[in-house]
Amino acid sequence: MFIKELTLTNFRNHKKATFNFSKGVNLILGPNTSGKSNVLEVLYFLATGSFIKASLDGDIIAYNESFCRIDAVVNKKEDAVSLSSAVVYVEETDKTTKTYEVNKIKRAKNKFLGNFYAVLFTPESLELVTDSPSLRREYMDFVLSQTDPKYRVIKPLYDKVVRNRNRILEKIRDTRVSSVQLDYWDMKTLEYGIYIQNTRDAFFNFVDREMGDTSKLLGLKNLKINYLKNPISKERLQDFRLKDIQAGVTLIGPHRDDFEFLLQNRNLKSFGSRGEQRTGAIALKMRELAFIRNELNNNPTLLLDDIFSELDEKHRETIINICQDQQTIITSAEKDLVPKPLIALAKTFYL
Repeated sequence: MFIKELTLTNFRNHKKATFNFSKGVNLILGPNTSGKSNVLEVLYFLATGSFIKASLDGDIIAYNESFCRIDAVVNKKEDAVSLSSAVVYVEETDKTTKTYEVNKIKRAKNKFLGNFYAVLFTPESLELVTDSPSLRREYMDFVLSQTDPKYRVIKPLYDKVVRNRNRILEKIRDTRVSSVQLDYWDMKTLEYGIYIQNTRDAFFNFVDREMGDTSKLLGLKNLKINYLKNPISKERLQDFRLKDIQAGVTLIGPHRDDFEFLLQNRNLKSFGSRGEQRTGAIALKMRELAFIRNELNNNPTLLLDDIFSELDEKHRETIINICQDQQTIITSAEKDLVPKPLIALAKTFYL
């Protein structure tokens, strides 16, 4: 699988732009603010359904425009699939609407996803090691929503159920009504939560299986990724019920999950150098590539956003080798920062 063509209309600073990618290595060169990262953001949206740098959908619409549109053609073995999405600003409501199309037919978001797969590595990927648990949970959802159609349906349902359960908990705490009505929400929270955590378990089991070998290639011995599951069960929901009521929120379940990077049993977040933290993030992305390939029997597109300025020679060599295993799209502000072997292989675009 690879993305063949991408056309952007009114997406951020791209009023009209078309890219015809090769199925090998592609290089997008341009100065800062030229819109290189915007291209990768769109490609990752096609895989995950989320704009990672936009808090609101309206943020992606070009200045003084009322809509933006994304059109892409993806080659899937012998077939070509067209994917389109539009965000339109509605003046009457001061809100935006978003639509999804597959082969010119409108689809729900979960039917739009699963037609293109991608792994994104940026300088900000270091934050997977150093930032908050919510960022790491979002990362889990991005990966598993690509590989598991059931997960991408159940996870939003779980989030909705937890919000409803929290409202009931607040009502019980503030008005002293009976807690019997929690029984239904406990049942749904348990049903969805167990599936989410079982799916995450399978992902981290795969990641950890060869993490030692992967990290060794990058110069880190004995790196492990430890899934910090906040287990959900019927018994724990009962045990936490009084605490949940007092807090007015659900205190256990997948929405409280996390994971950590351990190097010789020391947490990289607290004890790792910046170089070790960066290497940990690269190692996780390498295992993510392998996981998607294994689950779908298909190569995801690798998206590398302006990363070579931050990598030493050893890491550059590793990335060069990875880039040749699937379609890869690289951005850089300066051509000299990109290793020459990749430039020789790449189809180059200038912004």
